[in-house]
Amino acid sequence: MPRKVQLLTFTATGDAYGVCFEYAPREIIRTRNNLAGYFSHHKYQTGGGCYSDDTQMSIAVAEALLKLGDAASAHDFTASFVAAFQRDPREGYAGSFHEFLLTVTDADDFLARIRNDSDKSGGAMRQRVCIARTLVMQPRLILLDEPFGALDQQTRLLMGDELLLMWRATGATVFLITHALDEATMLADRIGVMSARPGRLIDVVETNWPRERDSRIVERSEFGAITARLWKTLREESIKTIGRAVPKPAADA
Repeated sequence: MPRKVQLLTFTATGDAYGVCFEYAPREIIRTRNNLAGYFSHHKYQTGGGCYSDDTQMSIAVAEALLKLGDAASAHDFTASFVAAFQRDPREGYAGSFHEFLLTVTDADDFLARIRNDSDKSGGAMRQRVCIARTLVMQPRLILLDEPFGALDQQTRLLMGDELLLMWRATGATVFLITHALDEATMLADRIGVMSARPGRLIDVVETNWPRERDSRIVERSEFGAITARLWKTLREESIKTIGRAVPKPAADA
């Protein structure tokens, strides 16, 4: 199987598993998220293992890459996505985005009307396309500068799962720039903490996470400890950035 197809297949498989936990109550996640099998979505009743809206996005990206390779343009990816949706108008997309998709006629219509500042399904789709177009070149080093900054928190965690999956599949070194402490803690093996201007390295944190991990790592006590260490280091630097004096610690009584 070609590597680019393998990557998207892995992503689609993960989506088909993860869809049953999207926006699910904590109790459902606690009792079912054990990789033992597929479950139906508590709201949409999507069958276990059936592909979801997220999987449909991945399929659309894979079809465009198979057809055109790294020459695929934004218009080509859009056309592939519109065609995939029109073949099977899946539920699960954000309500207004789903209504929008039902009225789209073709790629030109989609691009003319889509909100470029969307942080929901449209934003996630754009990030999938950007990452896929990078990975198809099979790079040894990938630089990502705030790749999920425009997405909401839940979508960012799920996109982080996909990034980890692709990282393991390619073996590439990923250099990630982020201001999100939880994102750095979840995704990184090693975190370099930068000071306020002039920027310099002031701490290096080894997370010691297993290579096989996903967003469930946030449940571990070590996750909170690492995030707390990062903020302890960065708090004074952040205060300097906004131009305030760093308060002195309170004297002992």
